[in-house]
Amino acid sequence: MTAWGKELEPIILALGRWGARSPTRSPGAPLGVDSLVLSWRTMFSAERAADFSARIELDIDGHLYHASIAHGALRLARGAEADSDAALKADVATFVALVYEGARFTDAVRSGALTVRGDKLVAKRFLGLFPLPALASPA
Repeated sequence: MTAWGKELEPIILALGRWGARSPTRSPGAPLGVDSLVLSWRTMFSAERAADFSARIELDIDGHLYHASIAHGALRLARGAEADSDAALKADVATFVALVYEGARFTDAVRSGALTVRGDKLVAKRFLGLFPLPALASPA
């Protein structure tokens, strides 16, 4: 992406946060891999991550991403992370359930829906860094 194109990022993220507040938001609506990753960039809480540093590898439906969290900032990009603190593997629906719908980490691991390699505490903390905003009041 060009520098000019990157100037749109704050606008796109703000629109995503605005849309997530819709009183008609449909929990459980299907997301694609790219939409899920964009939602994480949009919902990332710098406050929740302020004292957290980690490198995470993500396998989402066979698509590899890596996340770096440090100093309350998130860097999320395509590709593997060779030196990760934790690696998580699941389908989109499982990640959505864990991050946005209150599914229990231990249940997902126990059932095999989520595979974690490395530090499970780091993996669980990562999944808690993306709170949804409160819904807007209906008209």
